[in-house]
Amino acid sequence: MISKTNSYYISPKGISYLVLKKKKCPLCKAKLVKTKEKKYTGIEKEYLMDNLNTRYVENYDIKIFYNCDFCNKSYSLEELATGKINNSNINERTPEEIKKSDEKMQNELVKYKKTRKFIFRLIYSVFFVVAFLSYFAEGSIIPFLMIFPIAIILMVSFEWSIRK
Repeated sequence: MISKTNSYYISPKGISYLVLKKKKCPLCKAKLVKTKEKKYTGIEKEYLMDNLNTRYVENYDIKIFYNCDFCNKSYSLEELATGKINNSNINERTPEEIKKSDEKMQNELVKYKKTRKFIFRLIYSVFFVVAFLSYFAEGSIIPFLMIFPIAIILMVSFEWSIRK
C-alpha cells in the first residue's frame, strides 16, 4: 500500500500572514488568488512501530503562491509575509497593459456596486412589504410605525455608503 504525504515549509511570519492578513496585491491592491505548486520528491520506505511492517510513502513538497489577476504577478507566501518582494519586472508592463488592468478593475468595481445596490434594494422592498402586511394584519399602525423608520434609516445609510 502506498500512501501520500504533503510537506509545507512555512515560516512563523508566513503562518501569521496566511491566517491573519488580507491577501491584497502590493502593487495594485487587488484581491490575490491562492494557488499551490506541488513537487514530487520521491518514494520512501517507512517502518511502522514494530519494525516488522513497512509501508511506502510518496512525498510531495507544496509551495503556496498568490496570483494577481490584474497585474499578472505571482508572489510566494514568504515574499508577502516578509515584505521582500522582487519588483524587478514591474517596469516591464507597458502603458497599454496598465491602462487595461485599471479599466478591468474599474469595471469590476462598477459591477460590484450595481449588484450590491440591487441586493439591498431587494431587501428594502421585502422589508417594506413586511411592514405593510404587519399594518394590515394587526389593524393597528403601531407595528408599521416601529418598522418603517428603521427601514428608512437603513436605506439612507446604505445610499450614503454607496456614494463614498
